[in-house]
Amino acid sequence: MATSHNPIILSSNFEVVIEDMMGKLGFTTVSGISEEVAVREYIRCNDLKGALKIKGRSKQTPVTLSTGSGDVGPLLDWFKEVRKINSKGRPNTAAGGPVRDNTKRRVTIHTDLGDVSAPFASVTLIGAWPSKLEMSGLDASSNSVLIRSLTLVFDEVEWNM
Repeated sequence: MATSHNPIILSSNFEVVIEDMMGKLGFTTVSGISEEVAVREYIRCNDLKGALKIKGRSKQTPVTLSTGSGDVGPLLDWFKEVRKINSKGRPNTAAGGPVRDNTKRRVTIHTDLGDVSAPFASVTLIGAWPSKLEMSGLDASSNSVLIRSLTLVFDEVEWNM
């Protein structure tokens, strides 16, 4: 699946495609893909049999992608956009009026086996945005920029196994 000539992407295990962003990112590890539905107890009036178990809200844990590389320019722009928008959908400025929060995107993570015909598993994070971005240290003898870790939070997950 990797079509880039960047050797770091070619050696990655997971390819990450972010909606509305050009290029692809490659990561060696992905952790924390989890979804849970809370269990609530409901007790009917005058019911002596006990509590009924009903479904509650779903909860997702942040996903962390580690040791990545690729076209980091659009990723940095996306992170800057997220920093500019506060929880009310307004810019983080004193004079800012209401704006639409366009920072949530679909992020598809799939195994990168290097062969287009090989089957792969993928996960799509819907309504995702970066909450943490950690870059590697700068090295004057190297021209590569590595993403040490990228943490994404999201609204829901689609499992495609």
